[in-house]
Amino acid sequence: MKIGSFSETPEEWNKRPFVSFAQIERFNTSSPQSPNLDYSNIDSYKYEILQTEISEILVKIDKFKDICSSGQSKSFENIINQNKKAEEWYLERETWDLVSRLYALRMKRGISFPDKKSRLSSDEISNQLKNSITDYSKMQKILEIDDFLAEKIVIKKWLEHNAPAISLNEDKKDYWLFTLREAKLNANKKDKDETLVSQLDPDAPSRLQQSLALEDQEYDNLVNKRIFQCIRRGQFEEALNICINNGEPWRAASLSGGAFFSDKSLDTTKGPYDELIYPNKKSKVSGGNVNRALWKHMCFLIATESDKSPYEKAYYAALAGSLDQILPVCNNFEDKFWAEICCVIENRIDSILSKSFNFYESQVSNPPLQKLDQGHISESCYDIFSNLLSDNDSQIKQNALNQFREIQVAIMENNLNEYLEKYSEYLKNGGFQNTNIQFLRFIAHLILVSRDAKQYLDPIVTDTIITYYSQFLIIASLTDIVPVYLSKLPSVISDHLYSNFLSGVDKSIEDRKYFLDLAEESNLDVLSIAKLTTIKILDSFKSEDFDGIDIDEIYVSSINDPITDDELVQIRALEWINFYQRLHTYSLVLVTGLARKFFILGRANAVIALFNSLPTDFVKDSWRFFARILAKSRGPSDSLVRSYDDEISITENSVWEDALKLYYGETESRSVSENSSNEGDEILLQNSNKDALNEDFEVLKWPTLLVTSFFLEFVHLNNLSEGYIALSRFTEHMDNYKNMKEIMLADESWKAAAIENFEISQKVIRKGILESNWLGEWLALKEYDSEQNKQRSLEMGILRQKYIPDCLTALYNILISTKDFIPGNLAASFELVQMVADDSYAIYKELLIKSKRYPNGKIYEFLYKINDSAYGILK
Repeated sequence: MKIGSFSETPEEWNKRPFVSFAQIERFNTSSPQSPNLDYSNIDSYKYEILQTEISEILVKIDKFKDICSSGQSKSFENIINQNKKAEEWYLERETWDLVSRLYALRMKRGISFPDKKSRLSSDEISNQLKNSITDYSKMQKILEIDDFLAEKIVIKKWLEHNAPAISLNEDKKDYWLFTLREAKLNANKKDKDETLVSQLDPDAPSRLQQSLALEDQEYDNLVNKRIFQCIRRGQFEEALNICINNGEPWRAASLSGGAFFSDKSLDTTKGPYDELIYPNKKSKVSGGNVNRALWKHMCFLIATESDKSPYEKAYYAALAGSLDQILPVCNNFEDKFWAEICCVIENRIDSILSKSFNFYESQVSNPPLQKLDQGHISESCYDIFSNLLSDNDSQIKQNALNQFREIQVAIMENNLNEYLEKYSEYLKNGGFQNTNIQFLRFIAHLILVSRDAKQYLDPIVTDTIITYYSQFLIIASLTDIVPVYLSKLPSVISDHLYSNFLSGVDKSIEDRKYFLDLAEESNLDVLSIAKLTTIKILDSFKSEDFDGIDIDEIYVSSINDPITDDELVQIRALEWINFYQRLHTYSLVLVTGLARKFFILGRANAVIALFNSLPTDFVKDSWRFFARILAKSRGPSDSLVRSYDDEISITENSVWEDALKLYYGETESRSVSENSSNEGDEILLQNSNKDALNEDFEVLKWPTLLVTSFFLEFVHLNNLSEGYIALSRFTEHMDNYKNMKEIMLADESWKAAAIENFEISQKVIRKGILESNWLGEWLALKEYDSEQNKQRSLEMGILRQKYIPDCLTALYNILISTKDFIPGNLAASFELVQMVADDSYAIYKELLIKSKRYPNGKIYEFLYKINDSAYGILK
């Protein structure tokens, strides 16, 4: 994934919200990974979800909303771009509220996949209302079966709830006070003002086509605006109170006619959908309006009267569902969207109720009411949104382009999946570098909430978006929360992503372990991640081709030379897997391969640093156990590791898991036999599989021969590194011996230390290397014909050719250099010829290999040394 620069620098990002969202998600264990469900051949998917699960999801969303509210208030503290930031937080909070409301409804109904093809027509719904007598009971039934209407009402309530708060002015209780006074004065004038209303009943201005006094007209306009603002915000009770408090109870009555007719003897006291049916939280109005259709017609007529103020027309139009009279007073995106939704709802209700059977006949005019001209009503939220995108108001068009408003529409239409597909493509096609990071964070959490709520989303698309979000968190140095999101991805993705991040972590070993612990807390597969991290680091270094290497050109470094930066990186790469004892067998192969490579390059100091970096408990007893068996069956007679005399056969084709079961069955049953007479305990331990449970599953399927062969190679390479350490100490101690021989030999403590250093060096070189058939063909596993094994055999051959002669020379030199104070060392140097000639050690084979520098091999150099020893003995 190519990562570019964001439009904002990391220093400008407010990282606290990202952490806050992650903390909520970290403690939420219910978010599943992408569901493996096949939705390709269905149009809808129903499911069941427990009420407790619904509550947990809604609580989680409420916490997200709280973070947004806090972000909105804090953004005002920053003078620069405060309005833009505050708006983004407001829109995000508003969107979370929409998600909460719609998902709550969908979860209760078990709606996951949009079922557009099977959406019921108004006729089909009407046919299901035969057993419903009152309009109230019909509405309960309609909302039960009509997902479309129920969701549109939820959207309307959401728009009302999130409208900006309004300040209500003090009510004026005197009814048209200024008009009354002007009318009295006008009555006594000869030249009367014919434009001033002469009667004060509510219909007088309309009936007489006369005006109120200017002050009363202005106040009436203000009242009408306040009534509209209350209805726009769903504050229906407050709108009625404004009418009553201003001396217009008749207006309150005219607004109240929308209550659906109910009969207490037939209807339940409170239905399940009262919250959707009524504009206030109180229970239904007793009785309701049996002439609701007539009332709506009245509202429509008032809304179309030319002498009414725009706001009065608007709120009556909203009740009637007449769009053209509402839009003139809608000044922003949300107001216009609300107006459209109001009309969609009223039109849908009318189309259903008008076709249903009515037990109670409403008293309508004769002839019947004509169909209301409600204007063009778009039932699709996408169509409404499209209309607003082409609105004449440039600010509304600009608002419609906001990403949060775009996704709000996708959520409303239950078409989030299609939106995310486009967003995913946008990220993949370069948009990631320029994306709104707040919106990216919102999308990632919306995906997780949707999964919680069992809302179907394409797993490939959603995994891609979460992957990009995780990548952003790494870029933003929010690494502590990265595992929270990677745990929501399939392991094949999360393991590689986190290992990519870890492979660049150049910090202390404690910090590295901390990052793995974070991954483990989020239930990531830390063993897989650790392995991938190590492999990626090692693979980043150029593979060495040692075929045809000139052995004589290999220069062996001093053990005191500093290691290079590249060597340190490769050595530290193994830290990731060595944190876990379960991965030590896996690490064994990589450690051995790296040590082999370093030795071929002559970097003895790097090998020593590598072995010193290993945990103290790196070597497992099970390795030793089977290595002794392999050494006994294949190795030299005097092998260093051949000290286990029990006759235990292992098959050449057994896997490591079977070998471990045998090992623990044998060792633990033997232990029980010595410490317990309880037969039940012995059987229990024989059947145990402790090590198999503490071993990497991949390694359990490896051949036993592979594990044991690599361990023996590990031992041999470690012996060589210990040999160089011992030789270095010996050489350092013997420094200036030739120039100060008599003085040093007179110093008993020096001589004792010299003898000790000699014995250590001789033991490691003779027993650990020369007499162990060091890296001999018996370790090559020729039965496995693979490129990796061929390369390994080649490299082991190179090491034998280089280091067997070197170690033989070193052993000869330390024997000769100590002959003055260790009796028998001169003779021992001569006797090396017997060791060289022994077929089981195969040392002579390496001395016979010819090269440019040694066209006859190194055998003659060795024989010259033997001649010198013989001459010294004779002398």
